[in-house]
Amino acid sequence: MQNENQKTTLNQQINGFIQKNRTPLLAVLILLVVSFVGFIVSYSAIQASQKKASGIIEALITRYEALLPGISEGESSAEIDTLINDLNDFAKKSMAAGYSGGKAYGLIADIYKQQNQPANAQAAWVSAAGKAKKTFYEPLSWFNAGATAEEQGNNEQAIEYYTKSLGTQANFPAAVQAQFSVARLKEVLNDRDGAIDAYRALISGWPQDTVWTNLAFSRIVALEAASQ
Repeated sequence: MQNENQKTTLNQQINGFIQKNRTPLLAVLILLVVSFVGFIVSYSAIQASQKKASGIIEALITRYEALLPGISEGESSAEIDTLINDLNDFAKKSMAAGYSGGKAYGLIADIYKQQNQPANAQAAWVSAAGKAKKTFYEPLSWFNAGATAEEQGNNEQAIEYYTKSLGTQANFPAAVQAQFSVARLKEVLNDRDGAIDAYRALISGWPQDTVWTNLAFSRIVALEAASQ
């Protein structure tokens, strides 16, 4: 009987609280509903924008592939120039955030590379990395920017880009190769201690990769022997 009285009292207290505060409670409920509806609308808009961006980049890739024979020969034509302009225009749009925008800049970089314009290719890879943040294409773009800088003899800049490919949030299969490149270029720059530290970082960071760790170990032995 006492339990039933306690339940009755509790129910009365709850009902009294609701009656007393029904206006603010209703306002909170309306706010939650509006927020939920807003989230659904925003999410749907984002999904639609991403779908549209995917369609556009696929069409641009198709155009790139159609022109690829000429691009591979290093040719320059009105069609290729138009494609570069269209890729640039698309990549700058807000809908091109993530992979689609990064891929657009990556295609531009490849065209410039084939046309023997490494400085422009490097700039395009840097733009690709900036556009494709938190996707697998970001570290790949930094790595390619590093390779392009290295081809031009810009070793310090190459080290910077290779290092950035290691510091992204996305998983990068060529990370161990990027780390080896950092160490190797430090050797080229006569930074013996920096090179040894970079090789040791490779050995500790990728112990399961016997090929690269063995190469790193052999370079450490050679560098330490040369200093004696």
